[in-house]
Amino acid sequence: EANSEMDSKVIIMRSNTFKNYVQLLRTTGAQLSYAIKAGRRYAVHNGVPILISDYIPVDSARTKSRQQTTTIWCCTLGYEDNRLFGVYPDNKGNNGLQIDKVSGGVDVDSTVHRVRWYVAVALAQSRGLAAIRGVAV
Repeated sequence: EANSEMDSKVIIMRSNTFKNYVQLLRTTGAQLSYAIKAGRRYAVHNGVPILISDYIPVDSARTKSRQQTTTIWCCTLGYEDNRLFGVYPDNKGNNGLQIDKVSGGVDVDSTVHRVRWYVAVALAQSRGLAAIRGVAV
């Protein structure tokens, strides 16, 4: 549940997990809640914004029935000592982004760029990250 001390908490899940969550809410008669955070509208659960990321892997090896499962993450984002934050090296471009021109020229109508992002994620305190593993997809 969101509170003033941990107001930068987020829940991160896959898009199909979010659809299942919405269907579950509807079967119970509840409605999806929304909140405006930083000028954008987000679906929320108990005041905590839900972010969608299909980069969270689907795993079928965890269960005996080979049912596909995934993980739902909850974390606090920010720069303070009790949060999850990104770290990038100083020598790798602008905020870790390095953009290289791959192809294109005077006689070509298009240009192709390669974008590399050198970044790591740091967890400053173990209470800043939690996972629910084995959620059915």
